[in-house]
Amino acid sequence: MNYWKECVQSALEEAGLIATPEQVNIMADVVRGGHETHGMSYPAPENPLIAEVSTLKKKLAREEDKITCTKCNGTGGWTVGIGNSHQAYERCWKCHGKGRVDP
Repeated sequence: MNYWKECVQSALEEAGLIATPEQVNIMADVVRGGHETHGMSYPAPENPLIAEVSTLKKKLAREEDKITCTKCNGTGGWTVGIGNSHQAYERCWKCHGKGRVDP
């Protein structure tokens, strides 16, 4: 309680006000009570990084659960011959060129 009394007395001195010891005690008690209940009235905002980390953990788990694409054998696509001297690369329709799919 001494801390709060000192705070109140310091504030009164800076404002040029005088209070009795009983008044200082009452004000210190009110300030202390307000400080203790401040967190209930105004909870700390949730850290946005916590939500982002949770989302990224879920995405990582989903990526780790993926299996090799059976259509392209994990290559993401295949080479298609067009004519004698031309070739084209087609992306796999199942994995969209990533080589891995959800099980």
